[in-house]
Amino acid sequence: MGQFYFGRVGQNSIGIDTRRLTFDPQHQQVSYQSKNLTLAAQLSGQQLASDTLTVQAPGMAQPATVSSTLTLSRIPDVLPEDGALQGQLALVGIPDPLQIKLDWQQQSGTLTAIAEHQSTPLLMLPWHINAQK
Repeated sequence: MGQFYFGRVGQNSIGIDTRRLTFDPQHQQVSYQSKNLTLAAQLSGQQLASDTLTVQAPGMAQPATVSSTLTLSRIPDVLPEDGALQGQLALVGIPDPLQIKLDWQQQSGTLTAIAEHQSTPLLMLPWHINAQK
């Protein structure tokens, strides 16, 4: 039977910067929160899910948010087998936030950007990666 680990990696005295890791044989979980970054992710087998990734940076009207699901490769030196990243990005000087989506299967996928409240994409970029270096 495997060992189970659970613990808080660290927390400052006023609770702004917190980190937590949870491990068991089938499931690993990490959460992190600070003033400009929030992350909550889980790894179950080869499935990596990020429920929350929020980043606040200069020049951004609102924090950028991303959620994702990835099927990781058995060999860690290649791209994930398939996945989907979805996010929202609001920039100073751009009136509507952008909805960003990156989907892929094996070595091909699509990057799409759509302004909020619009139906026509601003960008729809299919892509393919081959084995050549």
